[in-house]
Amino acid sequence: MDGKDIEKLGFTKNEATVYLALLELGSVSVGAIVKRTGIHKAIIYDNLEKLVKRGLVHYVIKANRKHFEAQDPETLIRFLNEEQKLLKQKRKLAERLLPDLV
Repeated sequence: MDGKDIEKLGFTKNEATVYLALLELGSVSVGAIVKRTGIHKAIIYDNLEKLVKRGLVHYVIKANRKHFEAQDPETLIRFLNEEQKLLKQKRKLAERLLPDLV
C-alpha cells in the first residue's frame, strides 16, 4: 500500500510511513522502525505518540523496552468514525455561533 493513500485520510507523510511499517513489521522496537523507514528516531517517537493518542498504535514492554504495534486495521475505520462525529459537533457549534458572527 502506498503511504499517500493513508495521507489522504488525514495523516502526515511520516505518520503514514510509521503506521504502514508497523503493519508490516508487527511488534517492534523503535530501532526496527528507524531501520525500516530511515526516519530519525526523534521523529519516529513523535509520530508514534500521535498514533497512540489516536488509538491506532499501542505498545508493550518487553525486556525493559517499548515494542510498538499497529492495532487491527479495522481500528482505522473506528478512528475515522470518531473524527466524523467530532466534525459534525464542530459544524453544529459553528451554525449556532454564525448569527452572532454576522
